[in-house]
Amino acid sequence: MAAFSSSITEKGSDSEIAFWCSTCEEGGTCVEAEFYCEKCVKCYCGKCIKPHSELFTTHTAYGKGDMEFWPFQRP
Repeated sequence: MAAFSSSITEKGSDSEIAFWCSTCEEGGTCVEAEFYCEKCVKCYCGKCIKPHSELFTTHTAYGKGDMEFWPFQRP
């Protein structure tokens, strides 16, 4: 099973979970992910999702509006 880097930021009584782009993180930088690919089991930022979508045309990338498909469970 893949591990995902996340950051929890407290905002008043709510907390926000941020995932880092897997590709950027492998390159040594932390860029917040905007998409998640269930087939690759990886998160991608807006810049990295473009080549991913061009290479893997049958994969579905879920944006932040579809967080139920991302690799975490809501409390």
